[in-house]
Amino acid sequence: MATFENINIEKGMYQTKGGLTEALEKLDPSENYVGTSLEGLDAFSRQLKRYDIRVSGRGSDCVEKFFQTSNSAALFPEYVSRAVRQGMERADILPNLVATVTDIEGMDYRSIVSAPTDDEKSLKIVASEPARTSSSSTREAECSSLPTRLCASSDLTSSQSLSTRSARISPALSFMTLLRF
Repeated sequence: MATFENINIEKGMYQTKGGLTEALEKLDPSENYVGTSLEGLDAFSRQLKRYDIRVSGRGSDCVEKFFQTSNSAALFPEYVSRAVRQGMERADILPNLVATVTDIEGMDYRSIVSAPTDDEKSLKIVASEPARTSSSSTREAECSSLPTRLCASSDLTSSQSLSTRSARISPALSFMTLLRF
């Protein structure tokens, strides 16, 4: 069993499958540290501790600390990689929007698709006020002057698409207006 103080770190470890972290974990498994003060640290973090390199918090070290020895210098690319990955994860809002993630091991994935019927495709929009009998050009003029109101009238045929009807309303307002109904 190799302890983290006796591992010789070299650039070639980056070329192995899984990179430096995986190579260090094979040489110094985290299971050996259960119940110790180093529990919860991965092999890379233990190497940072070995060379007394602090990478976060109030007492963070300067970059020069990585380059005091050739072993500690080999840790720098992995540190940069982790810092970039952490920054990308913080800026990514996708995990806040996604309820579940499914990992696919193959090259092809086909999802289940719902084929809506014609009735489901058509969306009926009801106006907040009763439709008046007027020409379509008069009604369209009223609609364009009232962007916060969703306008529909009996002279708008069902063949007109929702995008044609809502083109007169700004996208944000049309969404908020639809929520009111």
